[in-house]
Amino acid sequence: SRLLHESRAQGPFPLQVMWAPCGQCSKARSSDVEDVLADREALREERPEYIFPNGVKYTGQWFDDEPDGDGIQLWPDGGKYNGEFRGGKAEGFGTFYYANGNVYSGPWVNDFAHGQGICAMRDGSTYKGEWAVGKQHGEGTLTLKDGSQFVGQYVDGVKCGQGTFTFKGEREGSLFTGEFRDDAFHGYGTYSWSDGRQYEGQWRKNKMHGFGVFMFTDGRKYVGQYVEDEKMGRGIYEWPDGRRYDGEFAHGKMHGKGTYTDKSGVKSAGEWSEGKRR
Repeated sequence: SRLLHESRAQGPFPLQVMWAPCGQCSKARSSDVEDVLADREALREERPEYIFPNGVKYTGQWFDDEPDGDGIQLWPDGGKYNGEFRGGKAEGFGTFYYANGNVYSGPWVNDFAHGQGICAMRDGSTYKGEWAVGKQHGEGTLTLKDGSQFVGQYVDGVKCGQGTFTFKGEREGSLFTGEFRDDAFHGYGTYSWSDGRQYEGQWRKNKMHGFGVFMFTDGRKYVGQYVEDEKMGRGIYEWPDGRRYDGEFAHGKMHGKGTYTDKSGVKSAGEWSEGKRR
């Protein structure tokens, strides 16, 4: 999240880059920038603790009448930032201790967590990975208090894209690999239960939804449509002894028109109602 403080100056120090003739261009630009940065460091000064009108306290280095360099900033609500500043804003490496107990440590750009950083949260979970403008964004790893772990992509602070979630605790041994959206299984993915069951197919908001294949531990298999975790629509249900049902389903049961094939291969068409043939 962004650091909120009140600055007394007009803006950050401008980097003036001088251009040279073509043959010396690269060398001149590099040396000028280095000179400006060196001058900035040399002109920084240490000052006593300063209290801004909004109650925020700052102790550290200053440049051009703004916090600039290494410093510590304290908020009335208990928040604390310890790290680098530039032009009155958090810029560089720093650690922010949030009032709610969360702690972020990593790079900052223009007052926002930005780059590869780590955030330890008060609920016992930890995120390590990429940040952009104060939010998890890019590749990251989230480890929960019980040891469950997500490894994958984030967009604007939520799981979104490809990822793998490994469960611990009560769901020890279960695993999901596939697409996420808004922190939920959404899109194409495979969920493996700890008891050996497996579903591969479409998901929507953490539920099996769309076309998929469900494998049971005893060899049974379902291939077909799901609606919010229930077999719904057209599907094929197979038993390990050779029996097979090809037809319609509703609320997880054979329901509607279908064709049943027995163990001997004999087929018979008919209608089913709540799992039973009429």
